[in-house]
Parts: sequence; C-alpha cells; structure tokens
Amino acid sequence: MKDGKARIRLLAIAILAFVALGTVTASSALAHDVPGEIIIRGFAKPEGDRLEVAVRVPLILLSQLDLPKRGPGYLDLDRIDPSLDRAGEKVASELLQFSEGDAQLTPSSIEHRISLPSDDEFATYEEALRNIRSRDLPASTDVFWNQGFFDVHLAFPIESEEASLYVDPITPPGVGDKMEVVVQYVPPEGSIRTFRLSGD
Repeated sequence: MKDGKARIRLLAIAILAFVALGTVTASSALAHDVPGEIIIRGFAKPEGDRLEVAVRVPLILLSQLDLPKRGPGYLDLDRIDPSLDRAGEKVASELLQFSEGDAQLTPSSIEHRISLPSDDEFATYEEALRNIRSRDLPASTDVFWNQGFFDVHLAFPIESEEASLYVDPITPPGVGDKMEVVVQYVPPEGSIRTFRLSGD
C-alpha cells in the first residue's frame, strides 16, 4: 500500500489495470447518462526505454470535459482538438497514474482520435495504433457527444523493459460496477495476456 492506494506492479507479474475516464468530481448528469455497461479496452507494451499504452475510452466518460458541440449534440470536430489534448492529459494524470518505482511517470507524447461507434479497428495493439494515427474524421461527421470512442496513445519514458513499473488506477464517482475493463499486456517476449477487470 502507498498513500492509501493499492499499487499494481506491471512487468513483474504482467498485470495492468485500466479504469474508466472521469474527472475528480462527478456531476449528477454523468450518473444519469452512464449506461448499464461500459467496456474500456486497452493495451500496454514496453518497448526499450518506453512504455506504450493505447486505450479506447467510450465518449460518455468525457462528459465532464464539456467538449464543443454543434446542432442537437454532435461533437464539433472542427474545434475539438484542444479539448482532446486536455482529455489525453487527464488520462495520464488523473485516470492512469503510471510510476517507475516511486516516481510518477509523465507521458512524452500523447496522440488521440475520435472514432465512430461502428469502428472496430482496435482488436490488437498494432491495429489500435494505426487507427489512432489515421486521418481524423471529416469535420462534417455526426458523432453524438455520448456515443463513439476517444482513442488515445501514451508513450512514457522508462529506464528499460525490465523496470519496476506500476499503475494506480483511479475510478471516477458515478461509474462503479457498471464498468468492465479488458486489457491486453504485450510483453517483450512471450504470449499476449488478456485480463478482464471490473470497476470498483
């Protein structure tokens, strides 16, 4: 235990836990809008002196960020990039606090993309990364604010693939056991391991 949180070691036991995105405070709107089940998919892959992380976050969990909208509630994709930059920062600082030993890690790069509800190109780490780095949706695309996905890639500097890495997952209020997390850990050698986790 450290600072009242359970710490999960990544590489020694090859387990990585992800949780839903949210802000430190929750509003009643989030509690009412959260569906009965939320599935978050993620990948973690140590590569040399970097820990590469790709996460698919349902847009419903970005409701606290007040993303720019147009019309009846479609995301304004023409003006959304600055807000998504902040969302990516929140993933790294308020959602998934990665650390090497006792030192919290800060991402050296953050990439992101809005994806449609029908987009299923997130089945492997490589596919997820290609999708995140593909062309953005046209600004005219209709994506309702609580549908679709926020796909984000985080690169954390680490000492080596054998470093003692941890993640402190933070579960946002108002989500609880409605969330299921599916994580694939991609080790430098050996088979990919899949873990299914429930929210606290």
